[in-house]
Amino acid sequence: MLAPGSKSSQIAGGSTLAAIGISIAVGCALISGLVVSAIIDKVLLLRGGDIGLLQHPGFFAIIAGDAALVLILSITSKSLNSINSDIPNSNSRYSKRALRAAVDSHWNGGSSLFFRILVFSSLAGLMALINQSIKLGSAQHYYGHDTFDSINHTFSYISARIVLFISWCIVIPIYISQAVTYFRFIDTIFKRMHKAGALSFFVEHRDRNGGFAFIGNINILFNVGLLIVIIESIILAYTHRVVSIEIIVSIFTFGLMFVAFSYISTFRILSILGAIEDSMKIENFKKIRSSGAEIDSYHLALNFGVRFSLYTATTERILLSMRAAAFIPTVYKIYVYTSV
Repeated sequence: MLAPGSKSSQIAGGSTLAAIGISIAVGCALISGLVVSAIIDKVLLLRGGDIGLLQHPGFFAIIAGDAALVLILSITSKSLNSINSDIPNSNSRYSKRALRAAVDSHWNGGSSLFFRILVFSSLAGLMALINQSIKLGSAQHYYGHDTFDSINHTFSYISARIVLFISWCIVIPIYISQAVTYFRFIDTIFKRMHKAGALSFFVEHRDRNGGFAFIGNINILFNVGLLIVIIESIILAYTHRVVSIEIIVSIFTFGLMFVAFSYISTFRILSILGAIEDSMKIENFKKIRSSGAEIDSYHLALNFGVRFSLYTATTERILLSMRAAAFIPTVYKIYVYTSV
């Protein structure tokens, strides 16, 4: 569906401006639907501890978050289209062949990894939506207060179901599927290329990471999306002033995914980079020692001018900040609400 180099991927990632326009248009339509429904049901503002539409930041966070996820999908898909030319390689013919085979197994067909994850995550989202919809049949019992989208307010109830269906059953599942498939794909393709000796590290590459920084950049973007979903869950907990088991499961699940994408997904590539670093430095040292040549600019760049990493100094700091942002508020909020 969003495979690197495929037509569908090119459509999805071909225009970031188009993605922004579509996201804004759909977001405005959903907000308008919620507002009109709330006006009809007279639930824009509620009193006595009940929560009206304008008192429910959770729904606005979901709509804004979905728009951000669509934008990130567009940017990452666009980057994936050029992955064949971005991968540092010494054998472009083998690289193209390996890439084509990996794309077929990861994205194309009903048995592909992308499709299987999409079906599973969509069903999980649908189950969460059904469970939440049942709860809203008796919002007072479950939340301790009425809400604008409870079954008592028909139009708002329906409008809210549409918003949540788009988010939980379409946008987030596609995002999760693309992110997981991408990192499994990267892991596979780099393993094959390294084994075949087709992977290179370009000391003079402008990113000062040998040409590997694009992977770290995409990793950062995917983690931004997961952080957005975690923040949405926290805002929902804050809105209802209660941490339900669903919210805890959501925060825990996406927190684990954040860890997986932040650490585990790049573990093999970092190991490969470590092996390449050792090999290149030892070879360069032997060359200088055997020939008695003076230390040249290549030697200095190899040992002091490049980073055998997926991250530049800046993106590494950003990633560390995101890790803190993902877990510190989450743990604090769960502690506060469960200790009351």
